[in-house]
Amino acid sequence: MRDPSDSERRRRGEVPRAVGRRSGAVDVPSRANHEREVVAALRRKALLERVTRRTRATVELAVPAVPSLIDHYMDMLADHFFALGRPFSRPDIASLRTLLLQKLEEAFRVSPYSNVFIRYATDEPPSVGITYGVAAACSSLEDEYAHWTRTREPPLFGSLPDGKLMESLRALAVRPGAAILDVGAGTGRNSLPLARLGYAVDAVEPAPALADLLDAEAAKEELAVRVIRADALRDDLPLQAAGYAFAVVAEVTSHFRGADDLRALFERLAHVVAPGGHALVSAFVSAPDYAPDAMARELSQVLWSTFFTPNELAAATHGLPLALVSDDDALAFERAHLPEEAWPPTGWYSSWASGQDLFGTDLVKPPASLRWLLYRRD
Repeated sequence: MRDPSDSERRRRGEVPRAVGRRSGAVDVPSRANHEREVVAALRRKALLERVTRRTRATVELAVPAVPSLIDHYMDMLADHFFALGRPFSRPDIASLRTLLLQKLEEAFRVSPYSNVFIRYATDEPPSVGITYGVAAACSSLEDEYAHWTRTREPPLFGSLPDGKLMESLRALAVRPGAAILDVGAGTGRNSLPLARLGYAVDAVEPAPALADLLDAEAAKEELAVRVIRADALRDDLPLQAAGYAFAVVAEVTSHFRGADDLRALFERLAHVVAPGGHALVSAFVSAPDYAPDAMARELSQVLWSTFFTPNELAAATHGLPLALVSDDDALAFERAHLPEEAWPPTGWYSSWASGQDLFGTDLVKPPASLRWLLYRRD
């Protein structure tokens, strides 16, 4: 079969028609146009570089102190510097990364509620440099709750006691007059209703701003609530051994720094709950097939959603006289047992308890969520 000529190919639509004079295989006008475009682009680039020298910026970025996000933060800063026409060299990037990682690690060790500030400013023209500084600002849980009391409308944690708490006391027939320990009592959402029912309540609350509100309300109503202003894991906590028929630890373990804190809590509960008594604990527990990485672990502390794997939960009670009685999804239980007019207890409860505050809403089901764990002290 013979090869079709160029004219035949064009008629078939197989070869586009060239515009202008051909010289061999090169389209001369197209090459000239390309050269003009290259020259125009170079001139534009040169003009924009002069604009860059006159562009000024003073920026302060505040990022959560999460060491595992160092590469994410560096990418963000590199984009900022590039947008200003001041890309950093590799040695400069390495130097900034070392400094930023050091500050992130230092601040996170102090508190997961810390921030690291990156402040930078363009140098005075005609210099095209950037001067920067990195500093940490550490905030404690007590500081965070003090801010809550100043900026949020009460009730901070809901107007009614936890449904699982009240249902457990009813099902276990814990009679009024019994001693109950409320760990992380906050403003008294559980302590005050328990005292009104006739229980003798010891309320442990480390945040002064919250303890003040609880103390004032208990005094106002002349309720039998002893407010203990301390961390529940302190060795010198004034709690009587085997002195409580029931203990509740609600919305507390989400502030823990790791599994060691959880173990210390269960050791304390095993010491102070009387034989035959019960302890009710809420905790974020991950799915058995979920393998958390460092970023998820660190961010869970930053976002008040510290979670534990089933193995960590089992290890926390291993060898202690605590037997698991029930394990319920906290969000589903509270929705089913709180009155409709009291649901949700706060605007943030549903997204927080479901795990969405940490893992977002893109997943069908977050890999960790809040659960009610009821233990019997054998």
